[in-house]
Amino acid sequence: MGPASIPYAPLLIQPPLPELVTRPRVARALRAAHANGVLRKHSVFVGLASAAGKHGRNVLQPEYVDALSGSQIVVTCNPDGWEGDSRLGEALASGALVFADVMLDLPPGLRDGVQLRLYNSTTHLLHQLVRTLGAEP
Repeated sequence: MGPASIPYAPLLIQPPLPELVTRPRVARALRAAHANGVLRKHSVFVGLASAAGKHGRNVLQPEYVDALSGSQIVVTCNPDGWEGDSRLGEALASGALVFADVMLDLPPGLRDGVQLRLYNSTTHLLHQLVRTLGAEP
């Protein structure tokens, strides 16, 4: 049987699926990078800034406002299945450098690298933080 007679099926090579960026994954990556990684020399807060409640809120708590206004860098992550939420606007209003996960349609007037920096995975986020902070990998 010659090469022309060997049946074959076309091979479809797909790129690896991108990492699904979720709040829990971002939080774990930041905690790990602070505990024993590239952010260990920096002050890092990950979690709830007030005891008002774990899910949702109707008003800004003073502890949350204090945490935002005292931050130089704020990392935010969109809720699963949503593009943007109030946390992005609050982070931008804080005056801090804001990192947010990639969105298909940024809010009007926002541009990556100008008002905020976008990341597409936890690895990409940590790489950008290291570069911004001048930390050693």
